[in-house]
Amino acid sequence: MHDNHYAAERVAAPNRFFGCPRDATGPVVPGEHIRSARLVTNRGGFTLVEAIIALTISSILVALVTSVFLGQNSFYASVAERSEVQDNLRSVTQLLASEARAVAPGGVLVADSTRFVFRVPMRVAGVCDKGGKGDARLRIPALAQMDTGDVSGYALHDGGGDWDFRAMSWTALVKSRGGKNADRCAGNGADTADIVMEFVQLEISDNLTEGDVVMIFREVEYSLATSILDPTHLGLFRGPYGGSLIEFATGLTGVTHFRYRLGTPTYQTSVAPANLQLIDGIRLVVVSESKRTATGGYSNGWTVDIPLKNSR
Repeated sequence: MHDNHYAAERVAAPNRFFGCPRDATGPVVPGEHIRSARLVTNRGGFTLVEAIIALTISSILVALVTSVFLGQNSFYASVAERSEVQDNLRSVTQLLASEARAVAPGGVLVADSTRFVFRVPMRVAGVCDKGGKGDARLRIPALAQMDTGDVSGYALHDGGGDWDFRAMSWTALVKSRGGKNADRCAGNGADTADIVMEFVQLEISDNLTEGDVVMIFREVEYSLATSILDPTHLGLFRGPYGGSLIEFATGLTGVTHFRYRLGTPTYQTSVAPANLQLIDGIRLVVVSESKRTATGGYSNGWTVDIPLKNSR
């Protein structure tokens, strides 16, 4: 009687025995619900094969990203090297060409494979008043913008295309400025409006006359020597002749040098002092390279011919 009641209760209220599975014949098997719960819980993890596949895919992705990063880094380093080399080449040729083209006739002082020294006109003016010997007055155009500390001397034009150069500093060359100098030149017809301070009196011993041409010049030196910034290469130095030179280009190889033309198609690496006035062109052979790397670095170079437009 009791057994039948218990079986009927199980049929009527099966939810009371949820999670307690029965065997094939129907009775409840004690402890089976615990093992079944454990099996269901373990199905939420990864198998060893799945873990190995995930690690392999992750490794491949990391390798691809690293390869792209290293490739981009190498590319940008190469671009930086090329830019450095090109900047060196441009700075060497542009500055030298701009000054060398203006060399005064007979103004070359030194010409060899590693040094080029020459005189460059800063201002050219005509005498507008002459009192007595050593008492010449003239107007220096744009005097306020001229670096008087660079003045190396003055030169007098002989009327035949030659210049007679005299070494003298600016402070020794100019006796007075403005004032009566402008008044004296105005009396000879010079326009002095708003430019009074550009009229100066020269302290020189030459006996000049009105209309004589005077050049104010500076002496410039270019020199190839061991670089201060990179002692494994050459540097190009520039400055006043006989003064301190400043390095403005580095990374140059030993191939870099100067050559000179003396009225013929051929160039030579040095010129004797007696022939300096014959120079009518300069050739700059320049090669620049980046600092050596594991890949060998980058180098480039060119040859530039610079005519001396004021040569005879």
